[in-house]
Amino acid sequence: DGMPQPTGGGGGGGGDQRSWRDLHELLCENARLALENQLLRENAQLAQENSSLQAKQPRAEGARCGGEERTQMQKARTHPAVPPGMWLVPGQCGEFGSAPIAGGYFVHPFPEPAAPMCAEPERKKSGKSAKPKQERTSSVDCTPPIEGDERASVMLRNLPNNYSRQMILEMLDSEGFAGKYDFIYLPIDFRTQACLGYAFLNFVEPAAVRSFWSTFDGFSRWAVPSKKTCKLTWCSPNEQGREAHIDRYRNSSVMHSAVPEDYKPLMLEGGEVVPFPEPSKVPKAPRTRCLIGAVAA
Repeated sequence: DGMPQPTGGGGGGGGDQRSWRDLHELLCENARLALENQLLRENAQLAQENSSLQAKQPRAEGARCGGEERTQMQKARTHPAVPPGMWLVPGQCGEFGSAPIAGGYFVHPFPEPAAPMCAEPERKKSGKSAKPKQERTSSVDCTPPIEGDERASVMLRNLPNNYSRQMILEMLDSEGFAGKYDFIYLPIDFRTQACLGYAFLNFVEPAAVRSFWSTFDGFSRWAVPSKKTCKLTWCSPNEQGREAHIDRYRNSSVMHSAVPEDYKPLMLEGGEVVPFPEPSKVPKAPRTRCLIGAVAA
């Protein structure tokens, strides 16, 4: 029968979760109902006392006294208007710093929660200092080459995944670019033995990139059935030129002896394959189970 007390701000889940405003309205309604229940009990007790009084006193006097006393009690117990954000709290005079508004009840501000309802729990801070998050910006440059552009390395995207390096070479030569490129690399997934859908290509002369771009940007005449459309982008500035690609891959795990030759980068001179420069240190074995047997051998 006591007044409900406000609960702390914890987060529930699903349909049982109530917002702070819903909880506030529910507690105010519970306080109002509790006050009405108490008034009903007091009215019932008063009616019983009036009946006892009527038995001892004359009927007319008993009815008059009982009616006046009941009217005064109802006036004293009338449920007062509660302002928004407040609720009725039973207590002693002076406990809340003000006089009761009616029947020993005080209007008391609704307590603010220690934390917002449904707030995410605070994560524990690790010993390492948190690095500020940097906004991700797209560094892909897909603008076609212009006259005087000195860049020579491009990236072919949206290649069919069942294309091999040899198929790429045959496609380039059939379109009239034989001998115009001196480096090509088609990354392969060692687990599925399928290409990743893109390749790196470097041209001997930057001027050849303009005709290559007009031929292969939007290319879809594949040797195998595919709905893909080729898209060309520039390699990053630090990956322009054949020497930059050689420096990137010569010590890479892709140059390990366990990796098949068709999976490795290829260097050319005048359209003919030439040996790739030897690594300056022993390449690490690829991290894949598919080549464990070859590495052990």
